[in-house]
Amino acid sequence: RAGTSGGARQVMQKTVWALLTHRTGDNAQVQALAERLALLHDAVVVQHQVRFNRFHLLPNVVLGASTRSLASDVPQKPWPDFVVAAGKRTVPLARWIKQQSDGATRLIHIGRPRAALALFDLVVTTPQYGLPDAANVLKLPLPLTVPQTLSVEDEAAWQKRWQGFAKPVTALLLGGGRLPLVMGEGEWAKLTRQTQALIQDKGGTLLVITSPRTKPDAAKALANRLGAQAQLFPWGEHKSAPYRAALAWADRFVVTGDSASMLADAAATGRPVLVFPLPTATGFGAVEGVLKAVGAPTRNMAALIEAGRQGQHPSGLVPFATRQDLTALDQRLAAL
Repeated sequence: RAGTSGGARQVMQKTVWALLTHRTGDNAQVQALAERLALLHDAVVVQHQVRFNRFHLLPNVVLGASTRSLASDVPQKPWPDFVVAAGKRTVPLARWIKQQSDGATRLIHIGRPRAALALFDLVVTTPQYGLPDAANVLKLPLPLTVPQTLSVEDEAAWQKRWQGFAKPVTALLLGGGRLPLVMGEGEWAKLTRQTQALIQDKGGTLLVITSPRTKPDAAKALANRLGAQAQLFPWGEHKSAPYRAALAWADRFVVTGDSASMLADAAATGRPVLVFPLPTATGFGAVEGVLKAVGAPTRNMAALIEAGRQGQHPSGLVPFATRQDLTALDQRLAAL
């Protein structure tokens, strides 16, 4: 908070509350947008880590503007000028904060809120959510990203470890199946074949980098089938350090088509990106029809991938590139 000295009226600095949850990708976007908003409004960002109870499973239309689904401490005034959040679970809390402020707090939501869009001052979304056009909806080609930096010590260690790798260095960024997308044995076998074709064409080294959703045994089997050219970096052993190192030094990327955040991180490097799209679960069409009918459709990652498709690679992977111009976003944020 900033104020004036003496008897002059105190001037309060604007605040941006960033609601953070258990989702790493959502949190990265919330933090990136909150910092951008704070810079435009000379505001300070306050992070609130929030947890939820089982009431979060209820539709947002039932929960309304409430803290009933909140398991962590209820936020206290002074209420912020802005709230930045993402995902379904944060919506009741964000609406409750606006209610407590007598409507003064402005709500900025990322992705798809699963609530009436008119409840928000701005919704920043991407193609996989399929939101309709509206005056308060801004569509970006990819999720927002934050720089994936390494500490000085980690940078030196990974550089030393990787400096002898044959070029080009290809980073395979692995996610995993998440409904409605599946990554079963057939998908793993196909990914192995296509990655093998890619490496045989250009040679070099393949860095196999897993994430929390990746099946460890499947990733290990893939690396083994690809032979000495493949180097496996399991998530549980290295956390996110090899991921950040790959973004810094890899010559090109192969990304599984389940993670918009990984795709955005790779595309942000400006180096070649290839996508391995994942299929939708068999029989999920009927479920999707019901979800659409109640206003809760699943993510359509195919729409995001197709929006950035650059033809077809001989390996069968999908070349991907798109330009993230944030001029319109800055204009909308400044106008709030």
